[in-house]
Amino acid sequence: MVHPKLHPHNHYRMYHLDNVLELLDIIYYRHLDIPMKDICEMASSLNPTHVLSLLDKKVEETRRKIWYEQQLLKKLIYIKSFYSSTEQQSHTCELKQFPKSLVLFEGESKESFFQHEIKQISADEFVLCSIFRTYHIKDMQPQKTYVTLESDVLKDLALESAERKRLENGKCVYMRIKMVHGEIPPGVLDYMTVYGEKHHLKLSNTVFVREIPFTFYHDKENYYAELYIPLAQ
Repeated sequence: MVHPKLHPHNHYRMYHLDNVLELLDIIYYRHLDIPMKDICEMASSLNPTHVLSLLDKKVEETRRKIWYEQQLLKKLIYIKSFYSSTEQQSHTCELKQFPKSLVLFEGESKESFFQHEIKQISADEFVLCSIFRTYHIKDMQPQKTYVTLESDVLKDLALESAERKRLENGKCVYMRIKMVHGEIPPGVLDYMTVYGEKHHLKLSNTVFVREIPFTFYHDKENYYAELYIPLAQ
């Protein structure tokens, strides 16, 4: 894309001001993250309409990138805060609104999602999603697994779908815990039921467990969870 003149005797390339300006144009468009292919097309056509069309496209791409980075920042801050507060205040109960979410996957086990269904969601969805497992409170028998995206996350993302199921459990008794070898320790739910009795709350029979692996999924020694028991209707 840069066209220096050649020295007539030794054929060395001679760069002049016009060549510097060509380079600056290329640098400018590359810093806007416009691919070289598109820059070549703009340079060959010199058509303002073509340039405007490409810039419109980059505006939308950049807006989405900024939004995505903002969501990542919120998730990073949340995980960091969650780890610190759980280490200091584990088994502390409170009344909290269940996060309204869109269901990306619903099945009998987490394994079926990772083995068969994960290819159905995008990389963005996977990074920002939550995994909930549900259990019956009395015997802690597993019921279902949900992979969800919170509604707040979806507001600026073109992923809304009227056909998808939503989780809206309303107010819940909430508690953060550190899991033991990836499992909920025995007797943990007693803290939540005692909290419910103390505050005259009628609890449902299901606990929603949002798993939060702090390092990696296979590191069961650093596995945490948020527990939600919805109030009975």
